[in-house]
Amino acid sequence: LATCPYHPPSRNNKSSSSSTLYVAAITDTPNTIGVVVHVNPHLMLSAQSPSNSNNNASSKSSSNLYSSYYKPSSMGAFNFKTQGKPRCVSMLPGVVCVGTDTGAVLIYVFKCDNES
Repeated sequence: LATCPYHPPSRNNKSSSSSTLYVAAITDTPNTIGVVVHVNPHLMLSAQSPSNSNNNASSKSSSNLYSSYYKPSSMGAFNFKTQGKPRCVSMLPGVVCVGTDTGAVLIYVFKCDNES
């Protein structure tokens, strides 16, 4: 797991009190996408697992009133043979890096807002 708080810049040069918490989780379970970024998961945890792979050919985002998630499904299930198994994750606002057991580092980019 990796966490990253994000404080959006204010539009009128006053300090903003709103913030967003991003949590990245990795998995090496077969037929999964390898990484999921949850937005504000502490506000409402879904009973449906967003880490399950689907057949969508593009990036997947979902949201509700309290929480949302992003999963990079453009490449389908994680390819363990060519990419290796996910072993570590690190993140900054809008960027998730996944290190694998083969030494590869995969970099994913996502929007830093609750509307993605």
